[in-house]
Amino acid sequence: MGEILITFIKQSAAFNMKKAANRAGISVKIVQTPKELSEMGCSYAISAKRSDMSKLISISRNYRIEYRRVFGIFADISGKKVYSQI
Repeated sequence: MGEILITFIKQSAAFNMKKAANRAGISVKIVQTPKELSEMGCSYAISAKRSDMSKLISISRNYRIEYRRVFGIFADISGKKVYSQI
């Protein structure tokens, strides 16, 4: 699939990351964090191209946007989405 999912501690962080990414020309989508990945906190995440991961991490540091975890999104044999922490 070539996608990643970045989860956040706060809802505002997810929206701030989307704004900062868009300003940098990176396309991201705000999505609901899948239940199996949700840990005490925000139920919002962003999905993006895996090739943009290092840029997004850099944006996070530069703008001091706290994120929780980063996952690679894969498909299993049946086509179901599977997440692996990066």
